[in-house]
Amino acid sequence: NGAGDALMAVKQPIASSVARTQHDYNLDRVSVKDWGAKGDGVTDDSAAINAACAALKGTFRELFFPAGTYVYNGTGMVIDNFVIRGEGQRTQIKASANTNTGWLISLIGFSVRAESFYIVGNPSNTNFKGIKSFYNSDNGGVTDVLVENFTYGLDIDKSWYATYENIRFRKTVPLTGADIRIGFNNPTEEVNNLLFKDVWMGEQQTNGVAIYSRTQVLTWLGCSFETKGGARIKFFTTAYSNTFQLEACYIEGDIATAGDA
Repeated sequence: NGAGDALMAVKQPIASSVARTQHDYNLDRVSVKDWGAKGDGVTDDSAAINAACAALKGTFRELFFPAGTYVYNGTGMVIDNFVIRGEGQRTQIKASANTNTGWLISLIGFSVRAESFYIVGNPSNTNFKGIKSFYNSDNGGVTDVLVENFTYGLDIDKSWYATYENIRFRKTVPLTGADIRIGFNNPTEEVNNLLFKDVWMGEQQTNGVAIYSRTQVLTWLGCSFETKGGARIKFFTTAYSNTFQLEACYIEGDIATAGDA
């Protein structure tokens, strides 16, 4: 502290730019590796990732995951009023041996987002879900994420004006849940004004979308609903939907069991 990069000056070769210390410049983007995460596919990075998330709580900053495989066996990453971003499929968060309950990633707060990740779950652990989007609004949501082997891939509760775009749900084994659950954990709270764009729900799953709460204005653009064993889109008895709009979507036919869509 107080030495090294704090003594070095940085100035961009652009007109009117000003000099800053290297220490200040480095703070423009913080990485999970600043807390000791390795991302080597071998080291358990749970403690380092949790420490980074705790440190950034309420800061509205961005936590960056450089390309690599981050083994996560913890109880869940809580993204509370900040943003996490990886480098697409080159950034993998691997929870394939996780035996906990809860969610791998919990997004909480306005404009909170998870972007550009490849997350892998434990298909034998139905109690550890993929992503929870709770009280997530004002352009919050999930973008450019590949979700593999989670019995429940995405839970959305008490959220509004959020966007879920370019998401693919992939399974290497048959699963018995739903790719997306809406209102399951908070069925008395309304979910409204959500945009789903280019979301692909593949086979080997019971339901693509399962809805449990009151909803208003759910818009699906260019999405694909392909499941086995149940309805592609399932409205449960407690659900009430006002404006469920599908445009340029594919809903696979040949459903062997009774369902809603």
